[in-house]
Amino acid sequence: MSRQYVVRIMGKEYNVSVEEVSPGKFKVKVDGYELEVESPIAAGVTTVAKPATAIPTPTETKPPEKPERREEKPAPTAQPTTPAPAPTPAAKPTAPTPAGGAVVEAPVPGKILKVLVQPGQKVTKRTVIITLESMKMELEIYPPKDGVVKEIRVKPGDFVNTGDVLAIIE
Repeated sequence: MSRQYVVRIMGKEYNVSVEEVSPGKFKVKVDGYELEVESPIAAGVTTVAKPATAIPTPTETKPPEKPERREEKPAPTAQPTTPAPAPTPAAKPTAPTPAGGAVVEAPVPGKILKVLVQPGQKVTKRTVIITLESMKMELEIYPPKDGVVKEIRVKPGDFVNTGDVLAIIE
């Protein structure tokens, strides 16, 4: 008797049929590929089955899909060239930080999604003041100390680099 399964691996579905040939030996068909599988039985406990060999069947109508391989490019040959000067990032206007004030800087480059506080608002070290998106993750930005928001230097939609000043807390 053959059992039929639909198995989903990393979002792709495979049609699988399993037929026991003898105790501990099975024929497994996975989308047209036929495998001979052994499952050792010890002390009444069946362990995980592992494939033995792949036996292509003549009834296959399409070739099996192979995983994509990354093509490796040959290493470039060394040629004496003058390195191009590194581009200088555009400087954002900065206001002097007041004595006793704390600066909230961007920990990573990204896009400002939300500004959750306004100037004059009291905040603690546990208050989320800005939400930043970086590499499809949302990061919550907290002030380094308790205080009052003196200035917010970004708005939703702004792109920031690591170290850019987001806000000033007094």
